[in-house]
Amino acid sequence: MTNSKEHITEVGSTTVLMIGVIAILLALGGVLTGLGWAGERQQDIQDVTDLAALSAAQVYRETSDSQRACQVASQLAAGMDLSCSVAGAKVSILATSHPQLGWIRLDFHAKATAGPRYEIDPALLP
Repeated sequence: MTNSKEHITEVGSTTVLMIGVIAILLALGGVLTGLGWAGERQQDIQDVTDLAALSAAQVYRETSDSQRACQVASQLAAGMDLSCSVAGAKVSILATSHPQLGWIRLDFHAKATAGPRYEIDPALLP
């Protein structure tokens, strides 16, 4: 008789356990989805920063106007906080973006430098 009473009190305990396991798996899936989104967003910001640096370096090479080069970079990286500097023939860009993930505000940073690897002797240019 004791066995049948113990059996009755344990009915449904597996259901509670499975609900807990499913809840944990759903939470883990949500966290992994958020991390994937954040990684993709970081890569997108880095891509835009690289493009802005390359474009600014090309404009600077053609015009020797650092202000115009940084203006082109700002246009390409619209929607991001951008810092642009020209040193020699190299253009350095530092971009920051502040997207929202639900109620959480994130900060993503990207840095890119473009220009010739070595200093170019002006006497060698045509």
